[in-house]
Amino acid sequence: MANRTKLALLASPVLISACGQDVNPEWETYFSTSDNKNNIEWLNHVIADNNDDLILAGSVVITGVNRNQNSLLAKFDQNGNKIWDRTFDFKSNPQASKSDDSVVDVVTDNNGNIYALGQTIETVNGDAEFSSFIIKTNQDGDLIWQQSISAAQDSFDIELKDNALFVTGLATQKLSLDGEVLLSIDHSDRNWDVEIDDLGNIYVAGRTGVSQYSSTGELVWSQPTTDSNLSYRVNIELDEYNNAILLAQSDLNTNTQYIRSYSLFGESNWSKSVSIGGSNELVGHPAIVVSNNQYWFALSDSSERTVLSLTVNGAQNWRFEDAQGPIQAMARLANGNIAITGAGKSALLGSRGDVVATNTAQYSGSTTSGSLVVDGNQMFVGTSVSTPNGIDIHLAKFEQ
Repeated sequence: MANRTKLALLASPVLISACGQDVNPEWETYFSTSDNKNNIEWLNHVIADNNDDLILAGSVVITGVNRNQNSLLAKFDQNGNKIWDRTFDFKSNPQASKSDDSVVDVVTDNNGNIYALGQTIETVNGDAEFSSFIIKTNQDGDLIWQQSISAAQDSFDIELKDNALFVTGLATQKLSLDGEVLLSIDHSDRNWDVEIDDLGNIYVAGRTGVSQYSSTGELVWSQPTTDSNLSYRVNIELDEYNNAILLAQSDLNTNTQYIRSYSLFGESNWSKSVSIGGSNELVGHPAIVVSNNQYWFALSDSSERTVLSLTVNGAQNWRFEDAQGPIQAMARLANGNIAITGAGKSALLGSRGDVVATNTAQYSGSTTSGSLVVDGNQMFVGTSVSTPNGIDIHLAKFEQ
């Protein structure tokens, strides 16, 4: 998933200055779609749009006898005020009696239009049918179009490049901003992440390795991994000068994480394995940040988290680790500090990997939720938390 130039964190604005100090947010807010708090709000992603407003994406579960799960989009300003929220009940099969769906990733264009990638389970004549879909709304959250893109829950990443959308899974697809499929490349196994370079070449990665396709869909090269058990998450990023493709993979069975660098010709620059923690619950999301000829990799499991700072040649600058659970998102501030968050626990790391500041949300955060957006030295953090009234979305702002 590409690094966003702006990242949002779950916390209120607070001045982070003291070394290793626990800090409070400058502001924080809790969001529920129901007045009686009976709904469950699940946050998967936060981004900033062209007006610097915050777009929250995930799902809402309507509890009770008629339980149902719908896709959720919401917009907040940078002062924590809600502008709007919308729910969508996507059905790819008109015969479906029920559908449970959720937004897993989201991007916006220069006009503020929102493109949400989601997954759904539908009940048709008592049987379960699966699909992935894209919803497009305008900047006010009004639906423009929606369409199914796969008959499986296989898509986790959406990118916008040169006025086109890219998604991957069991197939990599390029779509116009009107939803027309311009290119489709089938794969033998599911891919987790897709990136596009400045020449239009397409890079996809999954548990079997990383591949490059030309802008017209021809396979240019493929680098398989030598590891057979990479069955969890994968993340790739292009470096800032389009000179290398970086890969982070998680092994569910051994708690080993793999980080690799390839040239854009498919040659291996370097490869490392990193062992972390003692848990087999790899609930964290491998994250990569690239800036100023430096790389940062965030790796974690359910109990421990690690951040590595490396040179472009793979030499280690520093390594940070603690026992504060999974990392779901990482970003770099304008001043060079690195922010991480997951399960309601956030930390800010300095230039040597030292802990500059920490924050733990008042209420327990979900281990599989957490997203952050950075705008200069402002951080906006979001996660789903268990409040006395139910599971709500917590959004907060910090500033350094």
